[in-house]
Amino acid sequence: MNKSIGILFAPTHNAFNVILIGLCGYLIFRSDNRGIIFFSAVFQLSGWLIVQWISCYTGQLLEDSVSELREELYSMNWYDMNHSLRSTFKLFQLQLSLPVHFKIQPFPVLNKYRFSDLIKGVYSFFMFLQGRNY
Repeated sequence: MNKSIGILFAPTHNAFNVILIGLCGYLIFRSDNRGIIFFSAVFQLSGWLIVQWISCYTGQLLEDSVSELREELYSMNWYDMNHSLRSTFKLFQLQLSLPVHFKIQPFPVLNKYRFSDLIKGVYSFFMFLQGRNY
């Protein structure tokens, strides 16, 4: 059930984020600085960017933590352990060598590169909207 919801949710979520954030930026740029549309767009833009930044930052923290744990694990003196602990250590090391990511099913990995790609998409959409007015 969770994977099927993710397959339906992820593409629309990613496309709508770019469109909504770009439209909010466009409304801020085109409206007067004291109107209700301006304040509403600023509030929505702030909310969308904060939610995206928190999710991508959390994913990046997870990747950084696993990387630090992996480095600490590789620097341990495993050869000084007793035999039963050594076999458990090897299994733990094998499991830790697999990549760990915070994902939206089925494809986007949430990290600082995903946030950068989102901002690039928002900028492209914003410039497209700006170009239509000239």
